[in-house]
Order: sequence, then C-alpha cells, then structure tokens
Amino acid sequence: MLNLLTVHLEAIFIENNVFRKYEIYVGKDLFETWMITTANGRIGTSGKLRNYSFDSFEELQKKLHQLL
Repeated sequence: MLNLLTVHLEAIFIENNVFRKYEIYVGKDLFETWMITTANGRIGTSGKLRNYSFDSFEELQKKLHQLL
C-alpha cells in the first residue's frame, strides 16, 4: 500500500494498567483502490489488524471520521 497518512495514538494510565496503542494508515493499493488499515492493541504487541477498501475518497472520509 502506498501510505499517504499515518496516525499513531497511545493511551497510558499506569494506575489502571492500561497501555494501549492505536494506528491508522491511509493510502492506495496497487490497483489504485483507497485503503484504511487499523491496528490496535497493547503496547509492545502486534495487536489486531483490520483492512477496509473503498471505491471513492468520499467513502474513505466517512469511515475515517467514524474511526477518529
């Protein structure tokens, strides 16, 4: 995927033993399809990956607003 935007977020609350990471990648694949890849999980682990594909940039924007 041609990565055009990357967002990294972390949530750390030592008192509650919370060490979370959130990553969002936006770009196009080899076939020029818009893609969003999200990763989330505990800091230091690979986490859970999800991939979303879109036919138009407008559809991608709607999903991106939902994620953020």
